[in-house]
Amino acid sequence: MKKTVLATALVSLYAPSLFAQEADSTKVDETIVVTANRFEQTQSSALASVSVVEREQIEQIQADSAYDVLRTLPGVQVVPQGTKASSNSIFIRGSNSNQTLVLLDGVRLNTAAGATTNTLGLIPAFAIERIEVIRGPRAAVYGSDAIGGVISITTKPQSGSVHELTLNGGSNKYHQEGWRSSGDISDTTTGHFLLSNEGSEGYNITSQPTSNNFGYKSQFFNGGVNTQINNNWSAGFNGMYQTYENQYVSNMPTDTPNKQETDAYNITGTVAYSVEKFESSLQANFSQEKQFDGLDQTNADQTIIESKRSSVLWLNHYKGIENTDLLAGIDYSYEEAHNGGTASDFSENTRNNTAGFVGAHVNLNPVSLEANLRHDENSVYGGNTTWGAGIGWFVTKEIQLTANYGTAFKAPSFFDLYGFGGNKD
Repeated sequence: MKKTVLATALVSLYAPSLFAQEADSTKVDETIVVTANRFEQTQSSALASVSVVEREQIEQIQADSAYDVLRTLPGVQVVPQGTKASSNSIFIRGSNSNQTLVLLDGVRLNTAAGATTNTLGLIPAFAIERIEVIRGPRAAVYGSDAIGGVISITTKPQSGSVHELTLNGGSNKYHQEGWRSSGDISDTTTGHFLLSNEGSEGYNITSQPTSNNFGYKSQFFNGGVNTQINNNWSAGFNGMYQTYENQYVSNMPTDTPNKQETDAYNITGTVAYSVEKFESSLQANFSQEKQFDGLDQTNADQTIIESKRSSVLWLNHYKGIENTDLLAGIDYSYEEAHNGGTASDFSENTRNNTAGFVGAHVNLNPVSLEANLRHDENSVYGGNTTWGAGIGWFVTKEIQLTANYGTAFKAPSFFDLYGFGGNKD
């Protein structure tokens, strides 16, 4: 079943001088963003509503996880449902919690099975280099799920050598240990990796006496290498692995809690070509998530949800026309999902999606224009065409008026299509 959402026009003010020191009040913000249109541009030139949080700001607010950072941003609401490993919800501009696209180092975290990913609450703050949040529909650039907005988290340090040890502790036997390193491997190659282990025994969240404390534990790994082959060619590889366990209240009349265990990983390889006015990159990714859910006893009492995703993205950015950026790309994905254990499997387990998209951004100072168009063709639920357009006008050097209009859609999950009460049509 196709679901299309039409986003209303928005008007916003851009006033970076409000946050600058008095001595710098005449400077235009030159913060670089990537998420808005999939190419580098200054935050002031992006017509979408963008918030950027750098590592220095994350340290200042003493955040513990990505959730702590996100809840400080305008238009973003984080609603806790339990521990950090629970299915906490994120709402951007009032959209549903499943209508936000989440990217980690450029890789989609939303799963094919439709199971809620808990990764954000378990990405430790010390691992985060930068967060970009786009408020408003971005399906014309990214496809499904980008209805309320896009959250993009970067863990790779931008430059320099970093070696950090993190140790934290707290009540209910909370603990967190982590290590983060990055630096040069050779004159042309850099590497980075981080490890995190955390957990808590929790506490009794019910109104009845129980021997269970409903705690959680989590391990997180992320690392990769990037190399500059020559003046024009570069390549990179990145991998992420996460495993976590979370206890929650059981509906059974026993003292045994429900337990959710999740193992997830993704690997990504990228090759990029760049000359003065043209950039092209090819990215291949494979991700898998396996979730066990049921009584905290044996696998015989559990349901098992497994989802896999393979994707290839070819992205091209041309800037040979004065004051103009042109974007074009092809996005292909193959998804597989299974519902097993004590549950019945889906009647169909695979699907694929092929998409093509184009975009343009023109700076006519003081007026800027942008437009994006994308078509997704899915093997199960058919095609969806989305588009978006925006206009911006710098009233002064510090104040910009913007208006944006766009369409978006939410692709049905395998549970929506083939689960209990699902509807393929």
